[in-house]
Amino acid sequence: MNSITYPIEKCPFLQVYVDLTYKCNLNCNMCYNPYWNNDLDLDYYNQVCGMFPEKVQIRFLGGEPTINSDLLFKAIKITQSHGHHATIVSNGVRIGKDIDFVKQLYDIAGDRIGIGISFDGGLKKESFIKITGQDLLEYKLKALENLLTIGFKPIRIPITSTIIKGINEHSIKDLFDISDKFNLKQIHYRSQMHYGKWIPDDAYTMTTLMELINKELPDTKDILRIFNHEQMPHKICYGCCKMFVTKSKRMYTVVDTSSYRVQRCHLRGIINNDFTITSIFGKLRQRYEIENLKKKE
Repeated sequence: MNSITYPIEKCPFLQVYVDLTYKCNLNCNMCYNPYWNNDLDLDYYNQVCGMFPEKVQIRFLGGEPTINSDLLFKAIKITQSHGHHATIVSNGVRIGKDIDFVKQLYDIAGDRIGIGISFDGGLKKESFIKITGQDLLEYKLKALENLLTIGFKPIRIPITSTIIKGINEHSIKDLFDISDKFNLKQIHYRSQMHYGKWIPDDAYTMTTLMELINKELPDTKDILRIFNHEQMPHKICYGCCKMFVTKSKRMYTVVDTSSYRVQRCHLRGIINNDFTITSIFGKLRQRYEIENLKKKE
C-alpha cells in the first residue's frame, strides 16, 4: 500500500512530524529512522507553518531533537508564533543529564509544550542494553524528574515504548508503573516496524498487541472514552491505531506500525522539503527502500 502526499495548504493531518536534526546522542540497534542527513531549514519551516489550513500538533523528532538547542528553541518559537502546538519526541538522555537545558526549554516554551520520553526498555536495564546498546534507565527516570521539577505539566509528558517480541513485553506494565509513580496520564505503545535498522521476523499486530495490553494492564477494562477516527469528517480510518481514555484518566495510544495500512494513516504526517506533506510511516518506508536500493547499487 502506497503512502499519501498532499500540498501543505491541503494538509489533512492532525499531527505533523518535523525532522529537526539528523544528529543523535545514541546509536540504537533498532532505530526506525536512520536514513537521512539534513537539519531543518528554519526559513522554510516558517513558511510551512503559515500555510497549514488549520492549527496542528507539531512533533519534533530526529535524530535527537534536544541535541541542537539553538535550532530547537528557534523552531519552537516559530511553531508557537503561528498558533500551533509543539511537542518534542526525545530519548530523554540530555533532559536527564542537563537540568540547565530543561530550565532553558521551560523559559522558551513554557508549560504548553509536550515532551515525549521513550522507555523501550521499560524498567529493565538489560532490555535497554539490547535495544540501545546502553543502560539508559537512570537517565530516563531522571528526565521525568527534571521535567516535573522545573514545572512541565504531567499531562503533557507522554511515555512511549515500541514492543518487540521476546525482548521487552514487560515494558507494557512498566510504563503503567512509571505513570503511577510520576502521575503521568499519556502512555503510547507501538509494534516494531518493518523498516529501519532492524526488521522483525514476527512483529505484533494490533490484535495481538491489544491482547497483551489488556492482559498486562489493570485499568484498560474500564474505558471511559474511545476516540473513533472513523467518524471524523473527510477522514478514512485503516484501523492502524487505537486511542482511548480509562476511568483512571490515562490516555492510551496504540499504533500497529507493523501493518502496511499505517502508511496511509490520516492522523500523522511529516513535512517534505517541497511544500508537501506525506503520511509519516509511508515516508519512513520510502527512506528505507531508497537506502536499500543504494546498497544494492
